[in-house]
Amino acid sequence: MKGRYCKEEFKRKSWVFLYGFIYFPWFFILEKLVQDQYYLIECKLDHMIPFCEYFIVPYVFWFAYVTGSFLWFLWKEDDKLFYKFSAVMFGGMTISLIIYTVFPNGIHLRPDIDPDKNLFTWMTSLIYTADTCTNVFPSLHVYTSAVIGIFFSKSRLAAEKPWVKTLMYGSSGLIILSTVFLKQHSALDLFAGTAMAWALCSAAFVEEDEAGAASVRKRGHGLALR
Repeated sequence: MKGRYCKEEFKRKSWVFLYGFIYFPWFFILEKLVQDQYYLIECKLDHMIPFCEYFIVPYVFWFAYVTGSFLWFLWKEDDKLFYKFSAVMFGGMTISLIIYTVFPNGIHLRPDIDPDKNLFTWMTSLIYTADTCTNVFPSLHVYTSAVIGIFFSKSRLAAEKPWVKTLMYGSSGLIILSTVFLKQHSALDLFAGTAMAWALCSAAFVEEDEAGAASVRKRGHGLALR
């Protein structure tokens, strides 16, 4: 019965994933076109952050993190939160693609690493080979991870189990940090991705936040009258 419910829910809501037919062609075309001429993204902080290959673990975990989050909101949360989550995720991804298109950018921060040193440097070398050092500002790893943390903090699951909020913020934080410790991104990419996530999530939850603030004021007024 549960499996049938999940299948029905997926069929009913999966139309939102048609966005992939817009995102992936656009992104991979940019990966091919933006190779030599682009604006260099770099700041002094980047050179103060050491390379640490162990951060490849949360960096790679991001792929399962995003997939699992979409499936959770699709099957376990109400329709309104799922569609809002999808809109914010895809909206920010589209804004990023527009920025990459009109403001081609990249980094020159990757160190020379020995893939034979250990498992983590080998995994990092695979990422370096598969992923170009362009289209980095803002960081989509950072943006999507921040959005996931914020949305889980608003979820029914977090309301029932407060420790989930800490877990998801912690997971998002590790993924965000991994982008700069692996030298996949500049700190500027991190700040831009985080700022965009905060801005779009604030806009998405403005009604709920205002309603919550009004409720608190009403309770406070009632207590004052007593």
